Amino acid sequence: MPSEISLLTRADCSLCSRARHIIERLAHDYGLRPSFVDIDASVELRRQFDQRVPIVLIDDEIAAEGRVSEFRLRRALGAPTSLPQVVGLARAAIASLTRDDDEMPVL
Repeated sequence: MPSEISLLTRADCSLCSRARHIIERLAHDYGLRPSFVDIDASVELRRQFDQRVPIVLIDDEIAAEGRVSEFRLRRALGAPTSLPQVVGLARAAIASLTRDDDEMPVL
C-alpha cells in the first residue's frame, strides 16, 4: 500500500483548493503522509508543471492532474481495508454520479 500522497499546487487555483480537501480526506482514511508543494516556489517545478496543476502524486508517481477525481484516486490506492476507506469510496462513487466525470463508478 502507498505511504505518501503529494499535491503540487499554487495560490489562487480553485482546482488546487478542491484537490487539497480530497488529499486531506485520503490521507486521513488511508493513513498516508500528505505533502503540499507550491510549484511557484521552484523555477524548475513551475517550468515543468505550470499549466498542469493540481497534480497528485502517490509515492512519487503522477496519479491525477487537472480536475482531480476522489473516486479515481481511491481506486488507485487499492481495495479498501478499513471502514473509513469503504465509506469514503462509497461516498466518492455516489458523488461522482452527480458530476460530469468521464467514467462512471463501478463498485
